[in-house]
Amino acid sequence: MVNIAGKPRQAARGKTDLADLRDATRIAAATLLFLGLMQPPVLSLAGEKTPPVSARARLPMIVYDQEVGVSALITAASLQEVLQAFSDATGVEIVTSGSADETISLRFKGLSPDEAIRAILGDRSSIGFYADADSGSESARLTKVWIFKGVANSRKHNLIGKRRGKRGSSSGANTFESLKRQALTDPSPGRRKRAIDALIAADEKKAKPALARALLNDKNAEVRLAALENLLWYDEEAPRQPLVKAALRDTSAEVRLLAIEERFAELAEDDPAARRVLIQALSDKNVNNRVVVVEALANVASLEEDDEDVQRALVRALSDSDERVRLAAIEPLEELGLKKPLEKAAANDPSTRVSTAADEAASGLD
Repeated sequence: MVNIAGKPRQAARGKTDLADLRDATRIAAATLLFLGLMQPPVLSLAGEKTPPVSARARLPMIVYDQEVGVSALITAASLQEVLQAFSDATGVEIVTSGSADETISLRFKGLSPDEAIRAILGDRSSIGFYADADSGSESARLTKVWIFKGVANSRKHNLIGKRRGKRGSSSGANTFESLKRQALTDPSPGRRKRAIDALIAADEKKAKPALARALLNDKNAEVRLAALENLLWYDEEAPRQPLVKAALRDTSAEVRLLAIEERFAELAEDDPAARRVLIQALSDKNVNNRVVVVEALANVASLEEDDEDVQRALVRALSDSDERVRLAAIEPLEELGLKKPLEKAAANDPSTRVSTAADEAASGLD
């Protein structure tokens, strides 16, 4: 039986009561509405002129059938009304952080509740909570959606739909624990990533070790990247060791690059330990990452001209297997006045581009 609002009614076999007729009428109306064969009814006071359909907003129409899925016809309705209609139809509890007063228009047919809420929310940040699959169903059942606005969002939450489960199950502490469990153990990488993106908003202090654990242990690069992005939000308070491992040992070049650029390249000007990480990253397997490292070391060298470790690293970059890295090292070596390695590169480098650039740089130091 289709459930439009609240719990589905169970009709006695062989009987048709008023509630069933109402349900049937609403289903038929929804079907006609989707087919464009009727308009939603509008009541007006006597003597008042009813505005044309195009000039007035329609209440959101959302229909859910367990076999067919969720269908919706939404025209210039507030997001709050749409979320309420979705919760009434599906029984999914909705928690919003901040206001939900945007106006949306949308139509779709036959989506799962999970797909439907994503279609409704668009690019808004959200996290879903799932119960074990019902008997005979292969997928987990969506039970609650938490909608929030970015990292470290407002802590004021609004509830749409009925609370279910044990008393207090929607408290902040239990919400964080549910998110943490989903971020670290859910079999779906997409759900783990969405949970990771919500951890700081749920509990800024407790999120840090959970994010570090995900960065170090998750097998999916996109999930690790999300964990790293959120850890970087803590700036100087971010745990150092997980970021060092991300920069030097992560199997994803994208994860390593983000850690190098957003953490150690930023700190290297004032932090000798960050410079040491950059020097080690000069051995990165990815050539683009090595170029970024050379550029970061060049920035350090322009400020710390007496740092011999940085100088040696830039000289070593002139022996890199890729000419792009070698080219990136020439200008900072010229600025440091290191003529001998440039002359050596000019005479011996197999790349004409590198040898020519090195020769020009060395000549300018006469």
